[in-house]
Amino acid sequence: FGFCILLGLVLVYLLQRQAALRGLKRQLFEAQRAKAAAEQEAAAQVFLALPGLAQFRDALAMEYRRASTSGTHLAEVLLKTPNSSPDALGRMAKVLRCMVRHGEALYRISDKAIAVILPGMQLRDAVSFAGQLESLSGMPEGELEVILTAYPDEVSSLAELDGKLRETVESGAV
Repeated sequence: FGFCILLGLVLVYLLQRQAALRGLKRQLFEAQRAKAAAEQEAAAQVFLALPGLAQFRDALAMEYRRASTSGTHLAEVLLKTPNSSPDALGRMAKVLRCMVRHGEALYRISDKAIAVILPGMQLRDAVSFAGQLESLSGMPEGELEVILTAYPDEVSSLAELDGKLRETVESGAV
């Protein structure tokens, strides 16, 4: 008789333990889901917190004047992702922030594009920068479109530099 009672107590203990483990697994799953949602929201906020198109144009004009008067180079990199969400662009902005040097800046051109102004960078260096970015961005291949413009290698005036951006923005491609 004592053995049956002991067996019953062990069985009850095992059932309670199984229920407790199931509850802990459910809590862990919910916490992981909440963490993933919070990370997505934080990444989206990083993208949305970038300066906009008006600030980009002001900075581009200022950097162009600086480059033209001092005889240095200037590169502009436009990164378009037509099918990406703001959190994917936010993750890419985090990668970009790690890659840019002092004096280089990121801008949110539209809901699907980021621009980077690279003062003092020649076209070949900008191409290398874009290649590094494509490999580090975490975007699927073909998802990220990179448009490079360099002064004085490709354009000779601010109007041409801004015109290339306007063509891209106004064509609906961004």
